[in-house]
Amino acid sequence: PVVGWMIACLPMGIVALSESGFKTLVQVLLMVIGVHGGLVLALPAFASAKLKLHPLAVLVALYLSEHFVGVQGLFLVIPVTVLALNLLVGEEKETLVSNEKRGGEGGENKEVQDDKKD
Repeated sequence: PVVGWMIACLPMGIVALSESGFKTLVQVLLMVIGVHGGLVLALPAFASAKLKLHPLAVLVALYLSEHFVGVQGLFLVIPVTVLALNLLVGEEKETLVSNEKRGGEGGENKEVQDDKKD
């Protein structure tokens, strides 16, 4: 995610420059930067919405794991952060996984939902 977009730009840039010239090269580079820039902005928002983490916590976790562990740390930092927060806080946060375990959108057990209907 950090240098992948640069590696992806290389073959596309070479083809664009050799086939169509400098103007197409600039267009290809702007397209790639736009797409990957959007992903960089969307990842923390998506992770925070699904895992109930603050977007700043996601960004800080990504930055610290890349700084101390390296690029390989970026792959596991979000699940490790959620696990660490669950252990530190002592209660399970309402996440996508816990909703599925409990059987519904609201995180309630199906038996509890049936009792409410009676």
